[in-house]
Amino acid sequence: MARETDRTPPAVPALAGAVLTIRTDAGPGIGLGHAMRCLALAEAWRAAGGAVRLACAEMPPSIADRYRDAVREVAEPGRRDTAGLIRGSDAVVVDGLHIADSELREAAGTGAVLLTIDDMAHRDHYPGDLLLNQNVHATPALYEGRTGATLCLGPDWCLLRREFRERIAEARPPAATVRRVLVLMGGADPYGFTRLLLEGVARATAGVRPTPEIVVVVGAANPARAAVERQAIDTGMPIAVLQDVRDMPGLMLEADLAVSAAGTTALELAALGVPMLLGAQNASETAPGAAFGARGAAVYLGPLADLTVDAVSAEVAALVATPDRRRDLSANARLLVDGWGADRVVAALAAKLTRQGSTP
Repeated sequence: MARETDRTPPAVPALAGAVLTIRTDAGPGIGLGHAMRCLALAEAWRAAGGAVRLACAEMPPSIADRYRDAVREVAEPGRRDTAGLIRGSDAVVVDGLHIADSELREAAGTGAVLLTIDDMAHRDHYPGDLLLNQNVHATPALYEGRTGATLCLGPDWCLLRREFRERIAEARPPAATVRRVLVLMGGADPYGFTRLLLEGVARATAGVRPTPEIVVVVGAANPARAAVERQAIDTGMPIAVLQDVRDMPGLMLEADLAVSAAGTTALELAALGVPMLLGAQNASETAPGAAFGARGAAVYLGPLADLTVDAVSAEVAALVATPDRRRDLSANARLLVDGWGADRVVAALAAKLTRQGSTP
C-alpha cells in the first residue's frame, strides 16, 4: 500500500552510526540524476548520525568528489568488492535502471534493509523493504502484484539536496518580463538535445526587447561543451555556457524561465517555482513529463526526438509572452515539492531498522 505523507517536517531519529550503502552509478550513458538524488539521501542520513558508503562502477570525478564530502567511503571499480561492501551495511539503497535484478536479489539477501529507487516500473519483481518512485506520475497501480515492499510514491518523497531545501523560501512569483532563460539537459545529454533547445530558445527570444540572457548548463558528464559554446557564439546573442555548476539553486532562482529535460532537474526546478518547459530525452522521462503537464506545473513538449526547432521556438515564445501563465506554472510546481523528501525516506528506513531489531 502507498505510504501516506503530510507536508510537515518528519521526525528523524538518531541513527547512532548505522551504515547505509548507496549502490548507484553516473556517466555519459547513465546521466547524473541517480547519483545526485542519492547524494541528497546521503546528506540526510549523515545529518541524522549515520555513516554512508558509496558503491559505484562508474562515476565522474567531480561527482565522486562531492560524495567524498558527504560520505565515509567511496568504493570505486577494482578497489572493493561491491557485494562485500553491501553485506557490512545496516541499510542498502539501489538506484539505477541498468543495475541487474540479480544484484537487487543479492542485496535483499544480506539481511540489510533494502530500498530500491525506481522510475519506470520496468522490473517484474521488486524485492526488499521499501520502494521509492519520487515522480509525479507514480501510483500504487504501477507496482501491483510485483512487490511486498512499502511504497513511497510521488514528489513528497523527492530526494532534494540540502542546497535546494535551504533556498526554497527564496522562491518568488515570476517577474512580468523574462530577463533570463535557463537551458538544462541534465548531467549527460547523450543524444545531444541541448543544441536543439538552445536554437529554439535563441530563435524565440531574438526579437524580444530587452533581449533575455540565455544560460546553458552543460552537465559534468556531457562531452559536448565546446560544440555548444561554438553554437552560442554563432547566434550573436547574450548566451553563457556553464559546466559543473556548484550553486545550481542560485542559478535557478535567477531564471525567469527554464527549458529542461523531464528528469530529476524538473523536480528541483519545481521546488524553487521556476516556470518550465519540459521535454523527454528518453522513455523514463515521458510519464513524468506528461504528469507535470497534466498538473499544470510545466508545459510538456513531448519526446525531444520528435521536436523541431520551430516547435520549441513557438512554445518558448508563447510562454515568454504570457506572464500570467508563467505565474500559474510556478505556483502549481511549488505545491509539488516541499523539500522534506530525503528526511521522510531516512525516517522510513529507520523505522524498518527498528522493526528488524537493528540500530537505531
